[in-house]
Amino acid sequence: MKRVMKTLRPTKVFFIPIFLLLAALPSVVTATDYTLIDLGTLGGPESYAFDLNDNRQVTGNSYVSDTVRHAFVWDDVNDMQDLGTLGGTDSGGTGVNNLGEVAGWSDFDGNTPFHAFYHDGNLMHDMGTLGGSFSIAFAINDNSQIVGRTQLEDGTNHVFLFENGGMQDLGTLGGRTALGTDININELVVGSSLIADNTADHAFIWDKNGGMRSLGTLGGNSSRAFSINIHGQVTGYSEYTDTTNNRHVFLWDEVNGMQDLGAFGESDLTTAFGINDHTQITGTSDGRAFLWDEENGMLDLCEVTNCTTEGWGNLLEGRGINNHGDIAGTGVINGVNHAFLAIADTAVIPIPAAAWLFVSGLLGLVGMARHKKAV
Repeated sequence: MKRVMKTLRPTKVFFIPIFLLLAALPSVVTATDYTLIDLGTLGGPESYAFDLNDNRQVTGNSYVSDTVRHAFVWDDVNDMQDLGTLGGTDSGGTGVNNLGEVAGWSDFDGNTPFHAFYHDGNLMHDMGTLGGSFSIAFAINDNSQIVGRTQLEDGTNHVFLFENGGMQDLGTLGGRTALGTDININELVVGSSLIADNTADHAFIWDKNGGMRSLGTLGGNSSRAFSINIHGQVTGYSEYTDTTNNRHVFLWDEVNGMQDLGAFGESDLTTAFGINDHTQITGTSDGRAFLWDEENGMLDLCEVTNCTTEGWGNLLEGRGINNHGDIAGTGVINGVNHAFLAIADTAVIPIPAAAWLFVSGLLGLVGMARHKKAV
């Protein structure tokens, strides 16, 4: 008897689900591991990291002896470099931009009240005050604009913006005290200020056209903003009930207002310090550094980085996060506080190519099975 080979014709029923599957797949899948680096010290027992840039330069302060601390900048070529002081004893770095310029504070004459400084990569410059005894810088953007807090001649403390060699008073929300904690490339400033009756702090956003306005709270009395990204998203903490220090992390934007991102358990010791342009946030909750993103929520950074296998007792706080997802902060190693850098190692898998390889193989197997049946 003569066997007849049948021609296989794939049916619409088989192909439609495959194409629907491919259409639904994202363009990439990212799997992130971390390399955890102990940044060491300048010779003293402890160090603290406060910010990093997209080039993985980190700034903060480190003890150079048991009692004296200096601002530093760290990179993977030169390690931790001492930035010195303005002539006094102590200093600290608080912000670093992608040009490698550092902002912070320094004693300028013995242990008298400190002044804000910026370091241009070679020299430390005194930014002065707006008439009072002290100032402190908290952030610097890629336009070399710096924000912070300064005392005025009348003893009140206002937000300042330093640009073109001069310090500008940005005022307050009506209270006696305010500080600017971050500025993005679009010249939007965030921070916190006492409101008019001086009873509570509110997070604020400032721009050159609208001035300073409150971001409100999550239902409690006070809030503070610490970081803003290029999209104008702001993060910090807010009290969520009338009970003092019941704090949750918030994410604010112009469309959605202030959103509650929660905390670890019932912790009231929760603050977000940094946000990048991909809406990844870092900070501290219940004495543990965290990483938050929209997909995974709030994760313990020590668990994410497997910090205990690297000799760390705990990672206490994440202070800055760059656009690669790297995080700088402070943890406990060998019983003392050291600055750390958690470097994100992201593997990118092109989904369409992988999916087509899978589907191609699947089609081959189905074809072989049908061929055997047909013969």
